[in-house]
Amino acid sequence: IFPPPEDNIRNAVINACRVHSNLVQLVNGTLTFKKSSVTQAANLSEHKDILSEESICKVVPVIMLQLYINPCLHLFVTPALVLFSFKPAKKLFGGSVQDAFTYITQVFKYEFVTLNNVDGKDLYNEALMFLRDAQCVNDKQGEFGSNNKVILILLHLLQPFVTGYRIVVITLLEMCKRNMQGTPTEILLYSQKVAQKGLAQGLVHPYCLSRDMLKNALFSFCILKYITKNETNGEIRYLPNEKLLRQLACFLDQEVVENSQKEPKCRL
Repeated sequence: IFPPPEDNIRNAVINACRVHSNLVQLVNGTLTFKKSSVTQAANLSEHKDILSEESICKVVPVIMLQLYINPCLHLFVTPALVLFSFKPAKKLFGGSVQDAFTYITQVFKYEFVTLNNVDGKDLYNEALMFLRDAQCVNDKQGEFGSNNKVILILLHLLQPFVTGYRIVVITLLEMCKRNMQGTPTEILLYSQKVAQKGLAQGLVHPYCLSRDMLKNALFSFCILKYITKNETNGEIRYLPNEKLLRQLACFLDQEVVENSQKEPKCRL
């Protein structure tokens, strides 16, 4: 896939740009997205009530790049979820990382196909072996290992999805406060507005505006009974389960910190 070191990197990049000439162009040595392709890819009808065209042109290239990343992410999602389970394990699962991992894989199984139709214990053990070999966990101490760089990379890879699902949870908890139900369209639109506010403040990844991801979250929550589906006169509305959603919010509400060595000791 990648040219060997002796090849001319500049020519390799130019050739790659030709393949994707409908999306990108080189202007004075700088790689830029073509505006027409960006706005077309954005499907303006889905975003026009939330983002200006200028904002869309900034956000959509990042979303498009994330779509390239996502297939690679499937290789690392289970180790990343094990690492992500440490803090909630201590707070919510009596210190058991495996129990916390089992819980969160159920939430994300409709987002990542590698979590489907596989024995959960096998998934966990394979991920743990990878993390041991990469010195990302110390199973004797029940804490993170010494390879802080790889730990942070794995946790950051998950972050757009964690934040996106958290945003849908925030939307549903707001519905609980108001004692109301919502249609799928209303929930998705409100979630995108919450994401846009966070994006404007530099707090969330642009992929949090991805309607596909937000739909996956809603579907997952329905399957897991975090929301109850009601249909009246052909219109579908969702009623949130506040108790279950608050537990999930507590799990997802984590900050990726630079010094990951401070994670609590748990049972692996």
